[in-house]
Amino acid sequence: MKYTKIISAFILAIGLVAGVGSANATNLTWTAGQNGVVTIGSHNYTIAGGSKADSLVVNDSNIVVTVASGDTFTLISPDGYTLNATGIVASCSTSANQLVVTGAVTSLTITPDTTVNACNAQAPTFSPDTGSYTSARVTISSVTAGATIYYTTNGNNPTTSSLVYSSPLIVYADTTVKALAVKSGMVDSAVSSATYTIINGSGGVISPKKTTTPVVPVTPTTPTTPVLPASQSGVTLYRAEGDGKVYVIKDGKKSWIKTAEAFNAAGYKWTDIFEVAPTVLAALPEDTSSTSGTVLYKAAGDFKVYVIKDGKKSWIKTAAAFAAGGYKWSDVSEVAPSTLAAYPEDTSVSGSTTVKIVNAAKVNLRSINSTKGKVLGKVVLNETYSIIDENGGWYKVQIKSGQTGWISGAYAQKQ
Repeated sequence: MKYTKIISAFILAIGLVAGVGSANATNLTWTAGQNGVVTIGSHNYTIAGGSKADSLVVNDSNIVVTVASGDTFTLISPDGYTLNATGIVASCSTSANQLVVTGAVTSLTITPDTTVNACNAQAPTFSPDTGSYTSARVTISSVTAGATIYYTTNGNNPTTSSLVYSSPLIVYADTTVKALAVKSGMVDSAVSSATYTIINGSGGVISPKKTTTPVVPVTPTTPTTPVLPASQSGVTLYRAEGDGKVYVIKDGKKSWIKTAEAFNAAGYKWTDIFEVAPTVLAALPEDTSSTSGTVLYKAAGDFKVYVIKDGKKSWIKTAAAFAAGGYKWSDVSEVAPSTLAAYPEDTSVSGSTTVKIVNAAKVNLRSINSTKGKVLGKVVLNETYSIIDENGGWYKVQIKSGQTGWISGAYAQKQ
């Protein structure tokens, strides 16, 4: 023990009123507005002005203090090292850690932990660490509970304006990830980093940030083809920051979901969309897995094959038309009826089969292919209309106003 020398130093430095510098010292008082310095191990600690103790013993790794009822003794670690004492929680003020002992307390041991800076947020760590991988699913964490982690993947040091880490990063190209931990009332952590070398990889980092509001897909400048997998397990959805278009990511390729109806019909959830940097989405190639470059769908239990183009469906009415379009039966995917129903009809397709109204001056246009259907309007004798669909001797047509409905085949003749 080395308490005698330390107590004497207090007396010389600040003129405190103290008793004998020994384990039985009493009436130790540190003048208000002045501080004393005590050395534990190789580090200095401060006793706050106004502190009082009945006794103080300074050892190589701790101090032992006795405080009378009604008195207060405050020890401060200017370097922020954690001050441990049974039953007392230290607090942070800027970068200093301080422990306040309120009497009556007898022989309380205060032990600094110089391996932990209690007032600095601890630098983030990465898993896996720096190394070479075919791809990496990177998690970032800090031992500082409640800290917010900010990160970058562009080589710049992160700030509180950088992306907030919330989910693992999928790294599929050579990338350095840098991270910073921040917590209110604490000093920001040092910036830590990890570098990932991807073997035979190309692309970037997918930075998952869940979107919290529905994003309705919009029409692009250059249409691409949506590919909606029959199984929703393992489906990944992305949208670029600042863009409303939502993509399915499958087998390392992207496919745009062109309508909200198609999105909902496929069983996707808006809360499952990850927001990524535009450069990340741009790095993913378009899915052109269809041999013909066009998606062909048929509903389960139905023989009709539809071309899906620009977010709309168009029925291929004959085998001859199918062959003439250069399509292949191996490209036809069977989907749930609800998925196909979500696509609106493409009424712009030229060369569609038409019907001419015959046998009646006016014919009812109905909501369904039945005389029980609601009457939506009228079609007139000798007028010709494009067939959108046909079922059970009825034709679904579109009239000049844009209204669609069903007419009985008894009053219509194919042209």
